[in-house]
Amino acid sequence: MALSIKDALRLAAKDPHFATELVSNPNSLKAQFNLSDTQVAHLESLGTAAATARGGLVGSGIGADYD
Repeated sequence: MALSIKDALRLAAKDPHFATELVSNPNSLKAQFNLSDTQVAHLESLGTAAATARGGLVGSGIGADYD
C-alpha cells in the first residue's frame, strides 16, 4: 500500500524532526508520500508561516517575564 499525506502527517505528529523536514522541504518527500502539487504548496506555506512566526517573536519583546 502506498504512503499518503495522512501517513506523513501521522509521522510528523510523532517526530518533530520529520515535521520540520516535511514543511521545510516537502518536494523531497513528494514521491515517498504520493503528495500532490497542491499538498506540497500547502506544506511549503505552513513552513513559511512557521518560520515567520518564529522570526517575528525572537527579539520582538514578546514573551513572558517569570522573575
